[in-house]
Amino acid sequence: MSTMEKIHPDALRFFAKHYWAAAVFAAMMFIAGFAVATDIYAAIDHGIAISFWIAGTIVLVSCALHAYLHCRKAVLYFSGEEIIYEIGIISHNRQTVPLHMITDTKIFRSFADKILGSAMIEINTSGGSGYEIVAEDFSNRDVERVHAELMAMVRKAPESLPDKLGKPPA
Repeated sequence: MSTMEKIHPDALRFFAKHYWAAAVFAAMMFIAGFAVATDIYAAIDHGIAISFWIAGTIVLVSCALHAYLHCRKAVLYFSGEEIIYEIGIISHNRQTVPLHMITDTKIFRSFADKILGSAMIEINTSGGSGYEIVAEDFSNRDVERVHAELMAMVRKAPESLPDKLGKPPA
């Protein structure tokens, strides 16, 4: 029914939002290593400078690798009469919501999301507690497109309308 392709969160946005403190730590390790290597502290061995650089590199690379893998494995898409959100690197979680069960959706943008140009979409169904799908770190454009297509599809589903409105005209 839908022509929308599978969408993934943006790895750079994910990294900036979730690993900014690790990036600051890595930068501090690189600066400390540079300070030690340039003999600002002459009594300290140069092996410590290399240790600082290695520690900063390990932190930065591991965070970047996790952000990349997370965003490659997380996917939001329509499949027939359902919307599906899959997430997980080691353990895989697949949430499937039938379109006729959707009662409301919510688009949320925190201050960090506004700066980074990302958003979160939450999808709720009848009878559930809380939101069944919470997909975050997608670009604003992708979230708006998913929301618009989702609302168009939900409004077309006769099961989602009251009895009188769900019946085709005679």
